[in-house]
Amino acid sequence: MKVIFKNQYVHPDWEGMGIRPETYSSPYVEFYAPNDSGGVTLKEIGPFRGCAEADEWIMQHPQWWGDWHPHLKDN
Repeated sequence: MKVIFKNQYVHPDWEGMGIRPETYSSPYVEFYAPNDSGGVTLKEIGPFRGCAEADEWIMQHPQWWGDWHPHLKDN
C-alpha cells in the first residue's frame, strides 16, 4: 500500500467553459486486492483531503497491507 498523488482538473469542463485548464494534486491510496482468477489487481481509493487522512485509512485497513497473498509477500 502506498499514498500516491494524482492531478485533476479544477474545472472538468474547462474546454466547454472556454478557460485555461488548471490542475491540482490529490492524495489517493494504491493497494492490491484479490481478483477472480486467484491473483491480485492494483486498486486505488480517494481522493483524500490530505496525506494524514490517507495514512489513517491505511492504518484502519491492515487486511490490504499485502502479506495476505503469496504474490505480495517479501522474499
